Amino acid sequence: MFEKESDSETKINETEKDMESEITREQAKELLEFIEKKWDDFIFEAKNAPKDSDNPDDILYLPEKYVAPNQEKFNAMFYWDSYFIIQGLKTEAGRQELIKGIVDNCLYQVETYGKVLNANKKKWSTRSQTPYLAPMIRDAYEDSHDKKWLEKAFDLVKKEYNEYWLDEFHLTLSGLSRFYDESGDSPIGDYKKSHTYKSRAEASWDMSPRFDDSDIHDLLPIDLNCNLYQYEKEFEKFALEFGNEEEAEDWNKKAEARKKTINELMWDEEDGLFYDYNFKTGEKKKIKSLACYQAMFAGLASAEQAEKMKDNLKIFETKKGLAACDKDYGYQDRQWNYPIIWAPLQYIAAKGMEKYGFSKEAEKIKKDFVKLVCENWERTGKIWEKYDGQEGSGEKVPFDRYPPQSGFGWTNAVAEVFIKERYRI
Repeated sequence: MFEKESDSETKINETEKDMESEITREQAKELLEFIEKKWDDFIFEAKNAPKDSDNPDDILYLPEKYVAPNQEKFNAMFYWDSYFIIQGLKTEAGRQELIKGIVDNCLYQVETYGKVLNANKKKWSTRSQTPYLAPMIRDAYEDSHDKKWLEKAFDLVKKEYNEYWLDEFHLTLSGLSRFYDESGDSPIGDYKKSHTYKSRAEASWDMSPRFDDSDIHDLLPIDLNCNLYQYEKEFEKFALEFGNEEEAEDWNKKAEARKKTINELMWDEEDGLFYDYNFKTGEKKKIKSLACYQAMFAGLASAEQAEKMKDNLKIFETKKGLAACDKDYGYQDRQWNYPIIWAPLQYIAAKGMEKYGFSKEAEKIKKDFVKLVCENWERTGKIWEKYDGQEGSGEKVPFDRYPPQSGFGWTNAVAEVFIKERYRI
């Protein structure tokens, strides 16, 4: 008769099995060395570029060097890409000036255009992207502790917050914000694309089952509003840096009010997930996506909500990692869909898990993603923008809107962070 395996033995066997499927430390080290050398290929300057142009493909002026996603299709400085790129650069010595320059480019855009551009290319300049400027300022300030710089940066990020994300186009009666390209249907910007197309592109998940032409202007996105909550919490800390306790308390109240509204409108207790909310129909849009983990990443979720969301990670699992959505919602043109694995979503999910103490789940996300990137790199010699979670391929994925892109800024950055954290290299 066989003895029943003890719980401790089961856990040991599970760990051994888990490690069998992991790349070696030497493989991780070789990949990391490739990534660290690759960054210099993506550093660009736009000091001699025009500040405006009639050519939609023109790069626009930026005062400092920046890191682009790659050298080919995406050689501009993209807003939310830059946040994740900075997370990778932060792990390296000697990158502080480059990081601050990227943040200064964002501040310049707010000062010049009233927003951080989707990217500094004319055709993408009519809109922004999911906002990350406040935490980017925190990243730069934590290294320099330059209060004079922070003072100016704080004023400009408040301008972005108040005059763009809370302006008449973006702010709704609920007190929450939406995505909305302010150029409307005017024949400027993205190759004369429709207003709704341009607004869906501002949503950064370009394109996804979350947003349709029929509802993009009626939806309160969970990730956008969690990020604005994170802004308010950062503003509270910035105000305290300057001894402005009254202002800090005001920002805390704004954050708590936003948190309350998000919970009332977007949390689904039965499903254990947050959803985007349609304020016209008064209903949640039941597209299950990793965007909901922005609530954990921003620290907005309660402990009870986080526990349910942790348990729900399994619905996004593919053979190779976490897909953007839980299933294919039937669209052929939407790359932020099942079974596509995107680097920024792995970072958000992993860091959200860590914030609530779910280290086992965070480590699995890191392990799976590093293995996926490494295996593709060993096979193709390249790091890719996104990956097929079922087939494991980066050079060929479903729903491609353009040829597969290698490089690749945020994939490099997230892999670099995960390698250094998991393998202690």
